[in-house]
Amino acid sequence: MGSMFMALKTLLHTLLLPPGGPVMLALLGAWLARRAATATARRLGAALLLTSLAVLWLLGTPAVADRLEGAAERCPALDLTRPVNAQAIVIDAAQIGAVFLYRSQLRRRRDLIGADGKRL
Repeated sequence: MGSMFMALKTLLHTLLLPPGGPVMLALLGAWLARRAATATARRLGAALLLTSLAVLWLLGTPAVADRLEGAAERCPALDLTRPVNAQAIVIDAAQIGAVFLYRSQLRRRRDLIGADGKRL
């Protein structure tokens, strides 16, 4: 059940969040503009198509992207000139290229390598 929920959540995020949502609206607008029975629906489809393409273009411009990024920031950037009252040090092993071994792996390595550092 949990994996199905995660898959559905990922699918909805992909489809609804940009660029998926505006692309889906553009496709719907193109379909309406082409296949709608009434002139009003065709105009609505054309307006939807043009609006969604304009939104896609605006989201791709640096000015709008920077403003959205600034609005999404929840805390100010780290000021390196002021001391920080840190309560923990976190090291991301993937960033520094470290390799971690389990205790069983360490024991096996110690068993294979003697005290003088030479391989047994």
